[in-house]
Amino acid sequence: MEIIPLEYIAGLFDGEGWVSITRHKPYVKYGQKSIVYTARVGIESTDTELLEQLQAQVGGSLHKRKNKRAENRKITHVWYVDGSKAVPLMSNIYPFLRTKKKQVEVLFKYVGHATAYREKNKRRSTPMDKETLAFREECVQEIRKLNGFQASRLSLTSEVS
Repeated sequence: MEIIPLEYIAGLFDGEGWVSITRHKPYVKYGQKSIVYTARVGIESTDTELLEQLQAQVGGSLHKRKNKRAENRKITHVWYVDGSKAVPLMSNIYPFLRTKKKQVEVLFKYVGHATAYREKNKRRSTPMDKETLAFREECVQEIRKLNGFQASRLSLTSEVS
């Protein structure tokens, strides 16, 4: 299998990729007491072979996505990788990025903070402090703004209580 050049991956990511930091309710069955934040990068494409090659080269997950809104559309596939696992690839393609550079910078900032927090607080059942929640929420809103979404109407205080 031929190796996909980093410059090509960067162009593919700039055109078809995304960076997200999402939040959802705690998984009570796992003892989590704070909102859960997840960073993810991905690429969506109809070229399954290319994404399979990318997955073989850098890891991550690959899933089929059928567009439920339009039956005449092609089935796309989504390759993605979560959190700190995304950092090595993003670090390697960062110099070649043009349109997603700022989103990747926020990803680096978020993952660095989350990794330091996780090392300091080994127990996941410990609720996050307000400063950590505020930092993570700031990263969510920054990514949303860079991606062209309106700021979320959810307030941090309503989610924490």
